[in-house]
Amino acid sequence: LSMQSMKMKSHPNLIILISHMGLEKDTMLAQQRTDIDLIVGGHDHTPLFSPIRKNRTIIVQAGSKGQSVGDLELTVDVTGDSITGYPGRLNETRVEGALSDSAAGALVSGYEATVEERLGQVIGTLRTSWDRQGGKQVEMNIGNFEADVMRAAAQTDITFHNVGGIRKDLDPGPIKVRDIWELNPFGNTLVTFSVPGDTLITMMEWQAQLGAREFVQISGIRYSIESRKPDGARLVALVVQENPVIPSRMYSICTNNYI
Repeated sequence: LSMQSMKMKSHPNLIILISHMGLEKDTMLAQQRTDIDLIVGGHDHTPLFSPIRKNRTIIVQAGSKGQSVGDLELTVDVTGDSITGYPGRLNETRVEGALSDSAAGALVSGYEATVEERLGQVIGTLRTSWDRQGGKQVEMNIGNFEADVMRAAAQTDITFHNVGGIRKDLDPGPIKVRDIWELNPFGNTLVTFSVPGDTLITMMEWQAQLGAREFVQISGIRYSIESRKPDGARLVALVVQENPVIPSRMYSICTNNYI
């Protein structure tokens, strides 16, 4: 993250950064810079029940999924452009005792009725649950299905699809357009590229590491690993569409633009 090009019309009393990097990177940034007064963070769903301070910077994060509303009270020295007090807390959101807003409810209902005309259309029937396995580092049927669909659409040799891009399970029954959007809510696009076989082998060696960031779902490729071997030597078999990988051959790959 760079703010070198930031230009202020006038000298501010405070600089507040709205971040979606996670607490670890927020903390790293606060340790590297001296001009950020407050970071309101997100991404890793960490609830900070009281603010933390790193050097000059106050960091807050309210967790995830609307479970809490953050309440932060700042005392600001406008002469010295600094925060001198920052009591804060998380207030748990509760349904009990909450008063409904009829005007807001009517507005939401109107939008929902309009959206349901398209998103409520049934486009298929699911016979077996699509199960993300709790986001574990495993192969999953919804990942296989989506990777197969992506490969067929792009007409590539291989597809890689990230687990984190699949956002819900689905029980057997009718499949609606809404379900597809809720499964894949990011609006990602398909991207294709090609690599030689030796690069593909290196990519799969990285995937086999214990510290791999995310276990990708695959189509068109099969591989075996030996988990007792050290990183860099775990890949023991790799085939593309049932044929051994040829180091000099080019292989086409489809993934999404996030990957």
